Amino acid sequence: MPAYSYRITTNPSEEKTTKVKIKGDYLTKVIIRFPPGPQALLHVKIFYGDMQIFPENQDTDFADDDLAIEWEEFWKLPESETTLTIWTKNEDDTYEHTVHIYLFTKYKQELLAEQIASKLKTLFGGISKTISVIFRR
Repeated sequence: MPAYSYRITTNPSEEKTTKVKIKGDYLTKVIIRFPPGPQALLHVKIFYGDMQIFPENQDTDFADDDLAIEWEEFWKLPESETTLTIWTKNEDDTYEHTVHIYLFTKYKQELLAEQIASKLKTLFGGISKTISVIFRR
């Protein structure tokens, strides 16, 4: 499972874009961590080309203070090496602020192995319960 970590520092009153490359078949988890300090003055969006992918609702962004925003995702990467653009805007006119972005990807074969393991666990869990009921009698 490839994992990517980016720390993006944005200067006071600056708006910028940072291009990052990720590999895999699916983006499976995203964490956006705002360390203490920006008081929701640092804004973040993630794009694929011109399409805003996170947050999903257009014309919005992530902004907070001392908070990690994280979620499980299942976004099929359009290319085996996909370039994403992380847009940041710092509305603070005095201090620079840094956001930490963590992206986790998986290849199809990893997902298939997880699905098989899950099915086996369900199957053997059911068999185990049946056997324990039989032997309790």
